[in-house]
Amino acid sequence: MKHLITIFVLIFLAGCEPSSFIIVEPTYKRTFSPSERLKEGDEIKVLLEHLLPGEKLEFYKCGEPCNTATNVGSCGYDNLSETNEVTFRVKEDGKYYFWFNSITENTAIPVAKEIVREGAHTIITESGSKITVYPVLRLTSL
Repeated sequence: MKHLITIFVLIFLAGCEPSSFIIVEPTYKRTFSPSERLKEGDEIKVLLEHLLPGEKLEFYKCGEPCNTATNVGSCGYDNLSETNEVTFRVKEDGKYYFWFNSITENTAIPVAKEIVREGAHTIITESGSKITVYPVLRLTSL
C-alpha cells in the first residue's frame, strides 16, 4: 500500500506544471510582465538570444492606472553584452512590463510561444528571438 501511495504522488507531481512568474498579455501578445508588483531594489535578469538588427527589449513602469508608462530601461541588438544578459533593477515600487519591438519597423513583435519551466520563463517571438526571464531577485534590507 505504501508503494501505491508513493507511485500516485509521483504521477500527480509529474503532471503539475511549474507556476509562471511572467504573464503574457493574452489579447495581442505584445507585452509581458512579472505576475506581481515589484518593489524598490528588485532585480530581473533577462537573457536575449537570436535578436535581429533593430530589435530591442524595453522595460516600463506603469502609471496609476496603467494607461501610461515610463521607460526605465532597454537593451537591444546594438548594445548587448558578451553574455547576452541584462539585469533591470527596480528603483521604485510598482507594476512593470516588457515590450519587445523592432525599431527599424516601428512595431511591437508579438509572442509566438512560451516555455515555462522551474526557474525560467522563455518567450519566443514571431521574429524568432528568444527572451528568457528569470525569477525576480528580491533584495531585502537587513
